[in-house]
Amino acid sequence: MSSSSRPILEVSGLNKWFGAMHALRDVDLTVGAGERIVVCGPSGSGKSTMVRCINALERYQKGLIRLEGEAINPDCDSVLGARRAIGMVFQAFNLFPHLSILDNITLGPRKLLRLSRPDAESAAMILLSQVRMEDQARKMPSQLSGGQQQRAAIARALAMNPKLMLFDEPTSALDPEMVKEVLDVMTALAEAGTTMICVTHEMGFAKAVADRIVFMDQGKIVETADPTAFFAGDCCDRARSFVGTTTSGQA
Repeated sequence: MSSSSRPILEVSGLNKWFGAMHALRDVDLTVGAGERIVVCGPSGSGKSTMVRCINALERYQKGLIRLEGEAINPDCDSVLGARRAIGMVFQAFNLFPHLSILDNITLGPRKLLRLSRPDAESAAMILLSQVRMEDQARKMPSQLSGGQQQRAAIARALAMNPKLMLFDEPTSALDPEMVKEVLDVMTALAEAGTTMICVTHEMGFAKAVADRIVFMDQGKIVETADPTAFFAGDCCDRARSFVGTTTSGQA
């Protein structure tokens, strides 16, 4: 748990509807600097919707999201600044197929942060080294494996120097043998003190890196616990049932 007196992220009373479907119900979440939050729960529980609201990719109808005190919503004047301060890694890699890996990573810093090409490329190569991809810089996305593309996507998100990293099921589109290489990069980021919220079903990763486990069901946060207590079953019945199912499936 971070010792920071002021949280980076505050989510309070968040509600989101898709038509008649109540996707998020009175969600409250506070994240401190350097804190690693893993969000888990069954499909359709609102996990991805919550992180998309945090990054202002979805409008919410009730509640408030603040990043370092600034309100976040697609309609807010500060939304562009908030998006620059939040890195997002999706289930799909979302790399630009017509650009090299290096150009994918440098595009944002050059266009939005106004870095020169040499400065942006120098910074990008450091990030590619961090995700063990420096030898792939000049390749096109189609020439890379899924795991390599996702690691490049992580480097692209980090290139904007975000204050908060969001991961939305970053390994779900990968073949099993590629999952570990992405999780290893995410673990290294966590150990380096990156503030992150990660939606995942990878319970081994959650147990290893999370400061807190947030369990969602039917659009609500129904359990928040430290990993030791959560995986020991010291949680609500619904969360205990979920843990039993996921851990037995990974055994």
